[in-house]
Formats: sequence, C-alpha cells, structure tokens
Amino acid sequence: MHDRIRSGVIRRRRKEEFEKNQRQLLEKGNIIRHNKTQLEQQQIKQFERLEQEVSRPINNDMTGWAPSPHHPMANQLAQNGSGGPSSSKLCHGDRQLLLFYQEQCEQNVTTVTNAIDAFFTAVNSNQPPKIFVAHSKFVILSAHKLVFIGDTLSRQAKSPEVRARVAQSSNTLCEKLKDIVISTKTAALQYPSPGAAREMTDRVRELAGYTQQFRMVLGQLLVM
Repeated sequence: MHDRIRSGVIRRRRKEEFEKNQRQLLEKGNIIRHNKTQLEQQQIKQFERLEQEVSRPINNDMTGWAPSPHHPMANQLAQNGSGGPSSSKLCHGDRQLLLFYQEQCEQNVTTVTNAIDAFFTAVNSNQPPKIFVAHSKFVILSAHKLVFIGDTLSRQAKSPEVRARVAQSSNTLCEKLKDIVISTKTAALQYPSPGAAREMTDRVRELAGYTQQFRMVLGQLLVM
C-alpha cells in the first residue's frame, strides 16, 4: 500500500514538473505578445492555435476512464476485464494502460503534425529566426509530450516487452528533439545560411518519421 501511494506521489510530481517546464518555455517564447505589430494576423492566429494545443496537459488519471466504444480493441478489453477468455500476451492492466495512452498519443501526434507543417511553412516562406525558432519550439514541446507518454508507459507496464519497446522508441524521440534544439540554434545564429537551414529542416523531417514510428509501436503492442 505504501509503495503504491509513494509511486502515485512520484508520478504526480513528474507530471507537475513536466507541465511547469512547458509553461515556462511557452512564457519565454511567447512571441505573440511581443511582436503583434510585425506579424500578419494569420500568423498570430496560427501561433495562438498551436500554443493552445501544446498547452493541453497529458492526463495520467485513469479513474473512471473507459475506451471509446468505437475503438476496435474496446470489446476485447471489456471481455478480459470480466474474466473472459483471451489469447493475448498482454495482461488486462497493460492493455488498459496502452489503450488509455494510445488515445492521447493519437491526439498529440496530430498536434505534432500541425506544428511541423507550420514550421515548414515558415521556413519555406523565408521567415526570420524569431519566427522559425518559435515554430521549432512548438514542434519540440508537442513531441516532448509523446516522450512523456513513453516514459510513463515504460515505467508502469508490467510486460518487459512493452517496457523495452516503448522505452526504446521514446528515447529515440528524445534524442531527435535534442538534435532539433542544436540545429535550430545553429540555423538562427548562422541565418541566412542555406546549409544550416537545411540541417534544421532535415532534423525536423526525421522527427516526423520517428513520431509516426512511436505511434505504430503503441498500436503493435496493443494487438500482442
């Protein structure tokens, strides 16, 4: 009992620290407030929408949660939970955990995709560093939520295979985010260097692929 309570406290602290870091980054990079006169109205609306999406917290409270009845795995989860037969390698708790976070993963993959699309639009229209750096930050923040999901799953799942595969995919995402931080800083310092800009866009394009890979890993584990 004490271990369970302590584990819950640790999870809450991790979640609070994660959300605090996100708020601080958004506050530091809130270019909407400082540059309204220099940005077109469409650009401002895009920043506001992305900021709203990125600020949406990850939910790690499964109390009272049930999967969408339209999800293809919902019936199997209900059968397993009621003691029905199952040929799955996953225990009921792991399947429930994966479904819970997969729903949020799908939402956040959409946010990452929107942030990446906006980033490439800014770069392709030759926006200055203060704009593409802000878009890069939205990409980083939105993808970091997937890393948070992966970290949570790899700690809470009982299956060694689930823990290992999720951790591997999540760690790869984390490394790609570090690459984007470095390449964005270099592109801003060396602006308008085509080589530095190309390096930055290549790293973001890589992240887009690994984001989809992370999503696929969760889907593959669900059907084990």
